[in-house]
Amino acid sequence: MMIERKKSLETIIVLMGALLVFYFIFELEVLLYIGLGLAVLSIISGWLTDRLAWLWLKLAEGIGYVMSRILLTLIFYIFLTPLALLSRLFTKDHLQLKGKQPSYFVERNQKYKAEDMENVW
Repeated sequence: MMIERKKSLETIIVLMGALLVFYFIFELEVLLYIGLGLAVLSIISGWLTDRLAWLWLKLAEGIGYVMSRILLTLIFYIFLTPLALLSRLFTKDHLQLKGKQPSYFVERNQKYKAEDMENVW
């Protein structure tokens, strides 16, 4: 699958910027050479630039797939499970799931007015 030339160049520029930031953080000179190599490569070969951008975007897609599962799992077990347990401890049985009554049918003797039908949602 081919990526637009503009999108490929944007991806390479972002990679070069990330390498520059990591150079300033870790002070590894090899990162500057890799960034310079990416710049020269993107000028010389459009085909190779497209392939590198495609590879980088697929790697980012894979990381996003894994991280979304990890984050959703953490949110579920850290936030939602304790909330559900607290709700179960401190609330009444609104859905009548305990089975204490002979029927689940609840009879409501209510007289409806015209105002009840105006904003039903």
